Amino acid sequence: MNNKNGKSALIIVGGAYRSTYYSGALRALDEIGIANNFDTYFGISSGSPILAYFLSGQLEHIAKIWEEYVPKKELYNPINLLLPKKPILNLDYLIDDVVRKCFPLNVENIKNSGKEFIIPVMHYQTGDIKYVDANNYNIFDLMKATMSIPWLTKKFYEIDGDKYVDPGIADQVILNKIINDGYSKILILVNNGTIKDFANWKEVLIEKLFYTFNPAIAKIAKYILFENLNYQSELDKNPNIVTISPSKFLLSRFENNKSKIRQSIELGYTDIINDQELLKKLEIFK
Repeated sequence: MNNKNGKSALIIVGGAYRSTYYSGALRALDEIGIANNFDTYFGISSGSPILAYFLSGQLEHIAKIWEEYVPKKELYNPINLLLPKKPILNLDYLIDDVVRKCFPLNVENIKNSGKEFIIPVMHYQTGDIKYVDANNYNIFDLMKATMSIPWLTKKFYEIDGDKYVDPGIADQVILNKIINDGYSKILILVNNGTIKDFANWKEVLIEKLFYTFNPAIAKIAKYILFENLNYQSELDKNPNIVTISPSKFLLSRFENNKSKIRQSIELGYTDIINDQELLKKLEIFK
């Protein structure tokens, strides 16, 4: 990416089922009048379809999808761990059946929004992060690739003949890259891998260990560790970088509990609307 000095960015980091939080958060950001004020939008992993619906002007679909279709076993079924040909996490169902058919995503609206929409993906063989402009590529293929965790999906998704996977192991590397690219104001929505996320440590560990089985990705593990530390340091000292994360964790990463999903959506809204200190910080984006 070229230097973006003077521009603003909204970044939504993934978190699987915890991404329900972002649905309410975007509604709050829209209500206070800043959600449309960014030059570039970055959707990492499960943050990509959420941002896609927002940029298409279909914000109302996001909560409906989470509440009505995401809790179904068609999307996530751990029993399929014992069935070699059936995915535990069925991204084809989510993207092809839900996003394309049940709640058709208006791709033309995204292109006509005038906003740059970037979806990062990780190259499985090299561990390199590719920043793909969703307005110049098949957005449905991109969303599958950025959410793909092969031991869950039991398949790879390809872009131009190369295998790509969820870049969640390197989300802080991505955030540092965006910061270093010179964006003047950055808003980050993140809900996974935080220091207070004790309840989720087993799922996070299993996911990270899976990626380190690949020698190329394992090589960048140490680099990622240092990037994580640098990232937190950068956030602490820069008033133009605002981070929003859940006040409490209601869901694990793969917990399709409909009641908790609704609570998580509402928490994303109330965490912003009821936090006067945060609202004051967000004024830089107006």
